[in-house]
Amino acid sequence: MDHRVNDGLPGSMVAAIEANTTAFYRSTGRAAGAEEHAVPDIHWIIGTSPVPAHNCVVRANLPLATADAIITDIRDRLDARGVAGAWHLSPSMSPSDLNTRLRTHGFVYRGDQVAMAADLRRLPAAASPPPETVIVPVRDDQMLRTWRSTVGQGLGGTERVLDWMEDTFRRIGYRDDTGWRHYLGYLDGQPVATASLLCDEGVAGVYFVSTIPAARRQGIGGGITHAALLDAYAQDCRVAVLIASESGHSVYRRLGFQEYCRIGYYEWPPPAA
Repeated sequence: MDHRVNDGLPGSMVAAIEANTTAFYRSTGRAAGAEEHAVPDIHWIIGTSPVPAHNCVVRANLPLATADAIITDIRDRLDARGVAGAWHLSPSMSPSDLNTRLRTHGFVYRGDQVAMAADLRRLPAAASPPPETVIVPVRDDQMLRTWRSTVGQGLGGTERVLDWMEDTFRRIGYRDDTGWRHYLGYLDGQPVATASLLCDEGVAGVYFVSTIPAARRQGIGGGITHAALLDAYAQDCRVAVLIASESGHSVYRRLGFQEYCRIGYYEWPPPAA
């Protein structure tokens, strides 16, 4: 598939998706001590994250004459740090055969990420979760530890990955001016759901939406996402963006999200490395 094709799609929404995704990896990368390099040809953030997606290329407009050399440089930098990494192949990237070049250099295509966006001025009402549901913001380290445990139950992840996430967000902190807000959903007093917001340049990115298996199919995931979106609107964000799982499509569509593009996910190193 050609991930750069964007025929007929509103460019402003695609640009918002790309910008907030970059802000997400830049924010977490800086908090975790990653190295960042941004020049007209390429923008990468590479650290020691155990999550390949966070050691990544987020923008690339490579001249044909140097494209292969730049891809090789990224691969070598990842190897030098001993980490797996990713190239998030978004619609604006070039050259047009970048997907083929990445495969030639050993990056493994892991599939497309479905990128969605919504106009928060037209946010519909959400289906109500059970009346016993309570949604609260994360305001301290103890609540972050609960958030981390709930994410682990809802989305999975090794202890090493969850430790890295918790440490990174603890470093970012809980002040509103960080751009980040995390949410916990409780049912009958027990933590069962999570969501996070990154508000940047008037765009709210929705991340880490999860519900533990025992509490699914009750509208809690939609409820906590809706609460986060209302909060984003109160912070003067007018557009929300997210990367949806296949199972989350229907929930997000009910909240007014539409698919605007797909982001190809290319991972280094190959499985046998």
